[in-house]
Amino acid sequence: MEGVTHFKYRVINRRRVPSPRTVAASMPMRAFRFDQIALIARPRLPTMDRFAAWVERYLAAWDSNDPDAIGALFSENALYFTLPTREPWRGRETIVREWLDRKDEPGDWWTFKYEVIARNGDLGIVRGVTEYATDEGAFVENLWEVTLDNEDRAIRFVEWWIQR
Repeated sequence: MEGVTHFKYRVINRRRVPSPRTVAASMPMRAFRFDQIALIARPRLPTMDRFAAWVERYLAAWDSNDPDAIGALFSENALYFTLPTREPWRGRETIVREWLDRKDEPGDWWTFKYEVIARNGDLGIVRGVTEYATDEGAFVENLWEVTLDNEDRAIRFVEWWIQR
């Protein structure tokens, strides 16, 4: 069958089930049942890697302010909330324009450390800390909600942040 990864099976109670060694417990999987045989399909990418890769692309765009790199992060009709209570920027063109109107200048005067702390399907939650070298002790704590489409472009991005 096309697109399905086959595993070794062992027989338990006259049913074929995958060996525990062949199934990674932490990977989300879809099971298909065909006449008492369970086939396990692997996801296209580990979900955590999708979000970490997206954040890395975001950081590269933040550092370069390249309009193409910024635009590549978002789907055509994406929503970008700079705070959950604010009206979002709507659409890729608007997001790029608003980003560049408020851009940080490139350089090594800021650092961003992050961790993908949760995921549920296409929704990932990222916790980060931004440190600005220009203001002694200026830190911004971030919590991002990132919803990705099938091409790993954000369709919805929400920033929660607090400066300390």
